Amino acid sequence: MNYNELDIDNWSEGNEHLKNLLISCKNNNVPSMYSCAGHGKGEGYITVQMNDKTMGKIYNIISKLSGIKNISFRFSQAEFGKVPSFTVYFENEKNKNKVMDIISDAMTQEKNKDNLSDDFKNLIKIRDIFMKEKMGFDLLYSVGKYNNLLLLENLKFVNGKYLEKEDFKKMGLKSRKDIVGRLQYFKNRISKNKAPKVLNNILQNLNQIYNIESESLYKTNKDFKNNQREAFVKTMSDRVEDINGIVYNVNNRNEQAINKSIENLEK
Repeated sequence: MNYNELDIDNWSEGNEHLKNLLISCKNNNVPSMYSCAGHGKGEGYITVQMNDKTMGKIYNIISKLSGIKNISFRFSQAEFGKVPSFTVYFENEKNKNKVMDIISDAMTQEKNKDNLSDDFKNLIKIRDIFMKEKMGFDLLYSVGKYNNLLLLENLKFVNGKYLEKEDFKKMGLKSRKDIVGRLQYFKNRISKNKAPKVLNNILQNLNQIYNIESESLYKTNKDFKNNQREAFVKTMSDRVEDINGIVYNVNNRNEQAINKSIENLEK
């Protein structure tokens, strides 16, 4: 949306919460692209531009909404050169206005992605790979009441290495076609406690395919082995000191006993 042309009152659909959200987008330099209050009981959403200037605020939005159910987050890049975007979908009728208020407030501050939960950290790393490979993609992560869903679609491999169906299978993703025949890859019924592990498995497979982080992973393993070696050496040193202490105590007692025996003989 171009705020020079936008009449916020018209685009807010008579919803004060959406109106405040669009005003917050404008005031906090987070350009919005599309929005909807849900037209009653329908799904509401807000789409904003995703770039270096807005990412900190997007991470803060994710953080503030992480405890609310029936929320979906979508990272998108139609194709390299197009404006990447971030969308929040809010499905719960009771919470829609609350969610819009939270997003409005979240845009006033930034957050580091390292402070997000493990599942979102891995999700963002997956997004970063697609961005780095200059691919077109839609990466959706839905947080439900009991389980989560990951959906990957609209993939375009113009510049990056093509991913085969077998690659997605190794990631644990199933495939299907949407109503217009476009291929989707997904993982549903992801339990809350397994979500970080599921996303990390996808991430590690992508790392191998695109040869990403191989050096840093090697360095991590090397550091881990060095730490293990240092810990072992320290443990053995401590044990040697303990043994020396025991030997000293035994020798000291023996020497005292011998001296006492000599004293008794001399008497």
